[in-house]
Amino acid sequence: MICLGRIYLWTKGSIEHIAKHDVMPEEVEEDIFDDKPLFMVSNRDGKDRMYVLCRTLTNRLLFVVITKPVKNQVKIITARDMTDKDIRLYKKRGAR
Repeated sequence: MICLGRIYLWTKGSIEHIAKHDVMPEEVEEDIFDDKPLFMVSNRDGKDRMYVLCRTLTNRLLFVVITKPVKNQVKIITARDMTDKDIRLYKKRGAR
C-alpha cells in the first residue's frame, strides 16, 4: 500500500470495522504490492488522514483510510471496496 518496511498498526475496532466491509487485514497489508497506488491527503474534521486507492493481489480494488505515517508507522482506520466514482478516479490517475 505504501512501501515495504512500514509497520501497520491495527486496533480491535479497526479490524472489526473492516470486517463489516468484508475486508481482511491481510488484504489491506498486501496492497503494498500495488505498483500504482493513489494517495490523497485529507484533513476532514480536523483529522490528518490519507486515503489510498489500491489493488490487492487478487485484483480487488480497495479504498483504505490511514493516518499519515509517523516514524514508519501507519494506523489503519478503515477499508472498503472502491465505489464506481473511486474506480474512475483510480483509473484516470494511471492505475494498472
